[in-house]
Amino acid sequence: MGLDESVLLEIREAAEIAAQGELGRWHGLGIEASDIAMEVVAKVLESQTMPDNPRAYGTTFARRLVWTRVRSTLRRGSREHAYTARQVTSESDDVVARRLGQGVTAAQVTTTLRYALGIGDQVGVRVVVTWLRLAEELGEAPTAVRVADETDPPVTRQTVAAVLKRFRSYLAATGAEVEPF
Repeated sequence: MGLDESVLLEIREAAEIAAQGELGRWHGLGIEASDIAMEVVAKVLESQTMPDNPRAYGTTFARRLVWTRVRSTLRRGSREHAYTARQVTSESDDVVARRLGQGVTAAQVTTTLRYALGIGDQVGVRVVVTWLRLAEELGEAPTAVRVADETDPPVTRQTVAAVLKRFRSYLAATGAEVEPF
């Protein structure tokens, strides 16, 4: 892979600390610091280049992501809660849920889940395990809303989308062949 796992852990830790600090002012928006931190790690994995100063990169990028998410959430207002309450299923939810791809094997998923645990992505592992369980029960890809509601503890639909995107980058980083978005 070429990316040093200890540097990825350093980036994740710095990003999570920065995200917690920024989110301290914004309670109840459903934005999780660990999700922000793992999205920062996913960006590094996507770029396949290590930043010169991992802690500064993690801190700066996490703060930017927090403010982007806060602005987006505040713009949406209460619409997200209305979607969750009505259990709306849309084509975009199905597209988000199918991001794992048809050609991915169970062995690759297992390897990738171990990789995610190794770099501290507990939220990601919980969401992906819930997604896999629901996909097996339903016989098709579950919606992000359903996965969000059934993850313990519950997460937002946006967290599910971010986790599935991140998980695809992990799949690619561990050698699985995934289709481009």
